[in-house]
Amino acid sequence: MSTLSQPPRAVVVIGILSHDEAVARRVRGIIERRYGTITHTLSYPFSHSAYYEAEMGGGLVKTLWVFDKLMRRERIVDMKRFAVKLERRFSRDNKRVINIDPGLLTLENFILATGKNFSHRVYLGRGVYVDLTLIYSSAEKRYGTLPWTYPDFSLEPVIAFLNGVRKDNASRLKHRYGVTA
Repeated sequence: MSTLSQPPRAVVVIGILSHDEAVARRVRGIIERRYGTITHTLSYPFSHSAYYEAEMGGGLVKTLWVFDKLMRRERIVDMKRFAVKLERRFSRDNKRVINIDPGLLTLENFILATGKNFSHRVYLGRGVYVDLTLIYSSAEKRYGTLPWTYPDFSLEPVIAFLNGVRKDNASRLKHRYGVTA
């Protein structure tokens, strides 16, 4: 028989996709008030898919923000619903100017919240699914991709960045919860 318990909290990682720096700065302020101080960032040109171009235009930049607060994992549903509200708030002519993808990084994986169903996504409730994006390999001592991992999250600089965040988080979890990586 399994014992039900709360897992350690996770690191909040939010992906921002936009070409409008002014909107991104405004959204950053709003999100920081909700999730805490940003401790790590990574930005890169988003040229891995044309999916967003019709709605948002070209020249998109993806930025990952990592926050100092640890989050209970079930809160990812609230995070996604808040992200959708912000996207709508900053929309122009019913088109998004910014795409906000909330995620949680744990010692074992990295997940992203989405509103779209697919075979590898699990429905969590209130319109939100979770995408298992990366898994941690103890043998390789790093996150690895899956067949469905988004192309930009398969990039080596992105994986290296998230591995660094994991390393920082492992120290925090050990100190706070007695958890070992």
